Amino acid sequence: MDLHQAHDIGETLQKKLESMENVDRAFVHLDYEFTHNPLSEHKVA
Repeated sequence: MDLHQAHDIGETLQKKLESMENVDRAFVHLDYEFTHNPLSEHKVA
């Protein structure tokens, strides 16, 4: 999958999430790597 396709999928997902009544804002992060630990990269609340 190229970057253009990945961007379009992420943007579509963000819009669908934000159309939900209980969601004000959504942030979709796409990463090319799947072997790293996301907990070491992002703060989990």
